[in-house]
Amino acid sequence: MSDIKETILEMIDNGLSALPCFSSDKRPLYKWKKYQNHAPAEYDINKLFEGNKEYDSVCIIAGDVSSNFETIDFDMKGAYYAEWLENVKKISPHIADILIVETSQSGGVHASYRCSEEICGNVKLATKDDKCYIETRANGGLILVAPSKGYSLVQGDYNNIPVLTKEERNMLLNVAWEMDEERKKHRPESKKNSYKCVCPIDDFNECGQIEPLLLDAGWKVFDHSNGDKLYTRPGKDTGTSASYNGTIFYVYTSSTSFDVNQGYNNFQVLCHLQFDGNEGGAKEYLLSKGYGIRTNGVQTEDLLASMGIGQHKPIPAQPKKQKLNRRTSLLPKELLHVPGLIDDIMNFTRDNAYHPNHVMAFGGAISLMSFLLGRKVMDEKGTRPNIYILGLANSSCGKEFPRTINTMILERLGLTHCLGNSFASAEGIEDAMKSTPKLLYQTDEMAEFLEAINMGKDQRYLGIMSHLMQLYTSSSSTMPVRRKAGGETPLPISQPSFTIFGTCVPKYYYQALNERMLTNGFLARFLVLEGYKRTRFNEKAISEIPDYIIRECRFWHTFNPRGDDKGNLEDYNPSPLVIPRSEGCMQAQRNFVDYIHGVMAEFEKPENDDTVGMTLWGRANENASKLALIYTCSNWHNQEHKVITEEAYIWATKVVTCVLNNFMENVHSGAAIEEVVCSMAGKALKAILNEGGEMTRTELKLKIRVSARKMDEIIRELIDNHQIKVTSERTHMTGRTAVSYQAIVGYS
Repeated sequence: MSDIKETILEMIDNGLSALPCFSSDKRPLYKWKKYQNHAPAEYDINKLFEGNKEYDSVCIIAGDVSSNFETIDFDMKGAYYAEWLENVKKISPHIADILIVETSQSGGVHASYRCSEEICGNVKLATKDDKCYIETRANGGLILVAPSKGYSLVQGDYNNIPVLTKEERNMLLNVAWEMDEERKKHRPESKKNSYKCVCPIDDFNECGQIEPLLLDAGWKVFDHSNGDKLYTRPGKDTGTSASYNGTIFYVYTSSTSFDVNQGYNNFQVLCHLQFDGNEGGAKEYLLSKGYGIRTNGVQTEDLLASMGIGQHKPIPAQPKKQKLNRRTSLLPKELLHVPGLIDDIMNFTRDNAYHPNHVMAFGGAISLMSFLLGRKVMDEKGTRPNIYILGLANSSCGKEFPRTINTMILERLGLTHCLGNSFASAEGIEDAMKSTPKLLYQTDEMAEFLEAINMGKDQRYLGIMSHLMQLYTSSSSTMPVRRKAGGETPLPISQPSFTIFGTCVPKYYYQALNERMLTNGFLARFLVLEGYKRTRFNEKAISEIPDYIIRECRFWHTFNPRGDDKGNLEDYNPSPLVIPRSEGCMQAQRNFVDYIHGVMAEFEKPENDDTVGMTLWGRANENASKLALIYTCSNWHNQEHKVITEEAYIWATKVVTCVLNNFMENVHSGAAIEEVVCSMAGKALKAILNEGGEMTRTELKLKIRVSARKMDEIIRELIDNHQIKVTSERTHMTGRTAVSYQAIVGYS
């Protein structure tokens, strides 16, 4: 066994995700990103060394997969390492002595350790002339280590990696941050006035407090370093995103509304967070609060005039946001075509609906096909056809009719006992699945369901959400069933098939979203189909469902993969037909998986840190595989070879990509929730008026129960429309400023 291979296996035994590579490449040339989620097994390493490959280097994937392993990488031949080490020793000599230290082939230096808590992705710690010379290799990052060619250990070894506390790790990173040349260059000098202020801006810069503003905007105090207070940006729980030395607020991240690598004085922070850059409004606000009135004999009116501020000068109105101009469908028409049974059901639905909606008809037909195929077929990877679909459309836009058609078809097949229309409880769903392990739930209550989860009014809804997630992932295995008091342990449900076709009004859907649903994988399981526009009324009388549709649906209902007389719909342990993938399909799938890895790599970058995107795209291949399986079975009798074709999988990837791109754009840009913000703004204004015309930000947020980000959008909307104004006062006990909102106009 080669030394490199033996070292890698030892590292894996010690909890590291280690891989072989060549020093000239500095990273594996084979597909390695799957090992960001799990360490390679000995079998994987043996396969990589097949063919007498003489790798000369070892690399480690940092982060969670390696028990929070992290490296601080000093480039430029390690020019700044000695200074950093000296500063670390001044604070904690013990930490400096236990780090793993090595030199790289380019003369750089690595300092490595593990952290007792989760760590973030790669972070640039210090730069000069736009070139980074100190950075971390952290969660998901790759780093070459000794005994790679050109690498030498100076201190410690990878069989005894020190574990640091969160505070000890932060100390190491903060010392490096203090060495950032760009930060020193651009950071404005702190200046204290030696004279009495006559300008409210100078007065606030000298005496004002910005921490309440930052906390109110979602920033959190993270740590202290060399007299500076360190803050974590909104949306993150740990890590340094900015620092404040009492005068200058300096921002390190590009993931906020502040500019990266820029310093802001107190007034600029106030203006940015509370007045959307409106300096005139911020000045008048400061004057109303007593800042700048120490005039040394200068009349207040003269002072106002010298600053260009009139006592009755209105705050300039901000331009109103444009409403989103929605199209009839956000899915191209060519994607709403699936040869065979799905097209037949979809066309019949559109021809007979009161208000034909192509997208809703598409969603209904896919859902029915998914139900019929449940426990009957699967692909070679074990993917099952159970699918969750959510159709978004406004009232009287054709949401109801596809559900009606599906119900009529199942009535003809004698399968109405397999239908559900509401989520009463997790236990109720479980009991229904025990008697009928294949169900189609069609509901128009998705908005109410999601809103109940968001508001946290009833814990049973959280149980339902968890149960639906479990059902989705248990379709190829078994799902355990709860044991009732005094009863025997029930058998688990084998290969449960649960399909959802939910619909709701778009504004209520986006209003109900919260970060938990977007990042815990629940909404990632749904295909969200958007079709908003109302079509003209169809005067044609509803016709009978054609026999050819019923005949094809009955074929799949009675389809028996085993070929015996019993059938397997009610069998405890069915044996689905395995539908193979063509070579073209497998290549298309490999291409799509590579594309997904590229997308998620962008989301993982520290400057993006997009957990929502990572969660949603994490199930893209699974959803595409389900759709490709359904596409294949839709045209079953017209295929000579019963395989999942390249055409089927490419169609599926286009649908999934289109759906995800639209959804991501709407979530991140806020365009699709514009009308929701407006409706929530009305709700917020009502709440303020009901409390006598004034509420603190904390009281209002508790009243309308929205995220900090959505709260900011609502407040901005109300200010832009001159419906509220911002007021605040310093509390006598803490000296902190409590921000309030005061109604200017009534609500109509």
